[in-house]
Formats: sequence, C-alpha cells, structure tokens
Amino acid sequence: MFSYVDSNGNWNFFIYEPDELGMYNDENRSDNSEILHLYFTVKDGKAFEVREKTVDVSDHLNNWNMLK
Repeated sequence: MFSYVDSNGNWNFFIYEPDELGMYNDENRSDNSEILHLYFTVKDGKAFEVREKTVDVSDHLNNWNMLK
C-alpha cells in the first residue's frame, strides 16, 4: 500500500498485491534495479504512475476490495 496527500489535502491510496509489484517492475522499468521508485499522480479520478512511462494504475487507486 502506498499513500499520498494531494494539494487539496485529500488522501489517496494505491493498493497492490505483492506479486503485482514484481510484475509491474518487470513490465514497466528499463533497468533491473532491486529498488522500485514510484511516482503517482491523480487527475480527474484517474491515477497514473509516471516514473519512466505513463501507466494507468486507476484500478489500484483506493481499491479497498483487495484487502478483503
């Protein structure tokens, strides 16, 4: 789970299964670093990770169903 507060003071949470992060790193990173840095942005209800390329991660935004 990753969280951040936007400029309006709203909290946003990105919830991933552990294996999803490994696949995400493999599919969306150009290097083989063991450290995964993520840069999230949310605009108009859509979420993106923008570190190396823009990837839609809206399905992970506030996805509390994953914790059930």
